[in-house]
Amino acid sequence: MPERRAPRLLVVAAGTGGHIVPGVVFARAARASGAEAALAAGARPVEEQVYAALGEERLRVPLRVGINARGRLAPWNVARDLAAAARTLRAFRPDAVLSMGGAYGVPFLLAAKAMGLPVFLHESNRRPGRVTRIFARLAERAFLGFPPDAAVANALVTGTPARSVEPAAVRDTVCFLGGSLGAKRVADAGAELARGIVEAHPGLRVVVLGASAPEGSAADPSIEFLPFCADVPALLARSVLAVSRAGASTLVELAAAGAPAVLVPYPRAKDDHQRANARFAAERGAAVMVDEVNDPQESLEDAVRALLADPARAAAMGAAARTLNAADPCAAMLSTISQSLDARRTGGAATLDPAEIRR
Repeated sequence: MPERRAPRLLVVAAGTGGHIVPGVVFARAARASGAEAALAAGARPVEEQVYAALGEERLRVPLRVGINARGRLAPWNVARDLAAAARTLRAFRPDAVLSMGGAYGVPFLLAAKAMGLPVFLHESNRRPGRVTRIFARLAERAFLGFPPDAAVANALVTGTPARSVEPAAVRDTVCFLGGSLGAKRVADAGAELARGIVEAHPGLRVVVLGASAPEGSAADPSIEFLPFCADVPALLARSVLAVSRAGASTLVELAAAGAPAVLVPYPRAKDDHQRANARFAAERGAAVMVDEVNDPQESLEDAVRALLADPARAAAMGAAARTLNAADPCAAMLSTISQSLDARRTGGAATLDPAEIRR
């Protein structure tokens, strides 16, 4: 039998923090297990910011993802992207490629398949994105953060890699996570509600990401406005309540922190995936969902006030939040990848996990 060796993995994690953070967490777990793992991403400002905040290096591979300046599919850009991905693969020589989702990973998936390399996908959202739905058929496994609400080939629910959270000595914060793309509604709500919260609940503090203090308002040490937070898990660990959009990365960080939430799905998210995420959390008692389009304007404010007035309910929601994500997604993903690579070396078949979803 060929000698087993630690795998060499290329993790493609680019585009937004929702793709990058889980990819970095997985790569670090892979290295801790003895594997060699490199990350690949572009050089857009958001990628530079997130990777710098995480203190992580990556292979910079700028891609156009096949789209020209007019937003149309351009054959020349497709060819150029494939060539760039293939050069990266030949230089790093991975045993397998893992894409953390999004269009950026497609050239790597196609180039890897053309070179005979096994590929894996990870989809964080409850509603699988188009890339996952189309390219899961090419993958050895499509790892899923949540049980999907649509068919996915080769699917295996593993949960989503998330940053570890140190328990806070005290929970005394209401946070409004308005610093991400499309979260202005959340930031504006935080700016409007902050003073009323600290006045009605002495001892609480409010942190608002992505907003400035209202013009003419007096400074208050209990209220903090921040353009960006590099350590959201630590912020959530001290939070009695979080108000946020409903991206998958937010849900898994809420789960890690055990933080109750009011979730406001971004109404223009692709495939309406944030609504699916928020509904999943709400159905499990971990959050209250506020529909920005269909619910009255005051619904968000009412939900925040109601939960702050009922600490027992908020605590029960926080406990439910801990059940949203799997216990050890990285271990499940690494085990599956290793089994698949071992099977390829020995000519056998990888062991099927009983949690595999067949559709």
